[in-house]
Amino acid sequence: MHAQWNGTTTTANVGIGTSDPKTKLEIDGSSQIGYEIGTFKLKSGTANQFLYMGYDDNYSAGYLQGVKPGTSQQNILLAPNGGNIGIGLNNPDRTLTVAGQIGVKNGGVIFNNNNKIWDITSSDNDLSFSETGIRTPLYLKSGGNIGIGTINPTSKLEIEGTSQAGYEIGTFKLKSATANQFLYMGYDDRYSAGYLQSVKPGTSQQNILLAPNGGNIGIGTYSPTHKLDVCGTIRAQEIKVESVNGCDFVFKDDYKLMNLNNLEKFIKTNKHLPEVASEKEMAENGVNMKEFQMKLLQKIEELTLYTIE
Repeated sequence: MHAQWNGTTTTANVGIGTSDPKTKLEIDGSSQIGYEIGTFKLKSGTANQFLYMGYDDNYSAGYLQGVKPGTSQQNILLAPNGGNIGIGLNNPDRTLTVAGQIGVKNGGVIFNNNNKIWDITSSDNDLSFSETGIRTPLYLKSGGNIGIGTINPTSKLEIEGTSQAGYEIGTFKLKSATANQFLYMGYDDRYSAGYLQSVKPGTSQQNILLAPNGGNIGIGTYSPTHKLDVCGTIRAQEIKVESVNGCDFVFKDDYKLMNLNNLEKFIKTNKHLPEVASEKEMAENGVNMKEFQMKLLQKIEELTLYTIE
């Protein structure tokens, strides 16, 4: 031990293991083996426990370590009675404030407040937010997938939830920015089907607009060429076609009804009615239902006139 006390040339510094202390207290010592590596040691007043503080040449780093000989290493409490801890800055405004990046290796970070848990697990690089005893509400997989209600999302966003009663069945809900109206989207186990439903609470269900600003809708096809393009069968209780012109013109006096002899010749030659597409044309080009129904009505009215004559 070397101490400089009084006199104009002294520094009033204390050195342990050094004769030239540069600070008020300077300790120069070699590291010890095992858990007792260190140069500065504080002992508990009531138990055989210690706090080691020093610099370790093996890792080129300073350290702080709590030790109880014969047991595992002990915890270290920083500001246990209050105050904030700052790393990389001198004015921390939170319990722990870090100016810079935080790195975690071979472990994870868990924040727990009243059983609300935020868990960053470095073993698989996932991130989860959860509550004890409740299915994980949010899970971010390292591959970029996000799961809500599931820890194994297989798509960019996967939502797993239970259906609710009434019009609020669903797992995904979008709210209008200006009104109390919602769009529900999800899967209903009762009907083994996905659904899309617009809702305004307290009123009837709302309309759903598909491509209201333009574009075509395809069902069973990836390349719709009409406003609604369905690849398959359509089943309906009723179909209403608007903007239809009737065929009353057939009964006007100036309507030129084909002579029956000419009609017979046409049918024998062409194997279909006049003004009606052939079987080949229908197979190649399809049928316009509105035009086809009107043409059939026209032929029925013409047949009525033939019958009257």
